[in-house]
Amino acid sequence: MPELLIEQVRLYSRGQWVGEIVLPDHQFKSPLLIYEWQGGHRAIHRSCPHKEYDLVGCPISRGGVVICPWHGLPVSVVDPKTSFHVIQRDEQFFLQLT
Repeated sequence: MPELLIEQVRLYSRGQWVGEIVLPDHQFKSPLLIYEWQGGHRAIHRSCPHKEYDLVGCPISRGGVVICPWHGLPVSVVDPKTSFHVIQRDEQFFLQLT
């Protein structure tokens, strides 16, 4: 499967990283949150899809949901409609494209 390097990744807190994907033409950047999830990693957009509240620091529930503290919108790190599979190799993270 094709992969896209997640750039500028830094550890935010235990089990949570921030980074961004940059398309090859550098015309588009998308900030991401990366979470440890069931022995692997999943990523979601860093902003809430409702009002673009920054989700950095929001914990992940046992069910794989991040709750936006502004309006309570649940964002799943499991649902492929709202999240991405991430592969970690050494110190680098890659977004797996389907």
